[in-house]
Amino acid sequence: MNEYFKKYELISFVLFLISCTAVFADGLLMLFRGLYLIGGVAIIVFTIKAMAILNKSKVKKVLLVIAQLVGYVILYILWLIIYLSFFWTGVFGPG
Repeated sequence: MNEYFKKYELISFVLFLISCTAVFADGLLMLFRGLYLIGGVAIIVFTIKAMAILNKSKVKKVLLVIAQLVGYVILYILWLIIYLSFFWTGVFGPG
């Protein structure tokens, strides 16, 4: 594997983990509402840069980018379900 591919994939994954843990810092992030948007755009940019380095056809690169971003969305939804079921004190939460 290309060293830059690994670097960009790692950066994309770390940004995804930061976006998952951002729900715990909700009060702080209310000051910076644009952080979610900036983080999402950064994840997309680094995913595209990582896939652009691969020696694949353009169609396969596009499909790989779409697959990875859909995977991130599914993982984020699962994370929110876990977060809401354990930590949310609303109507559907524990308590």
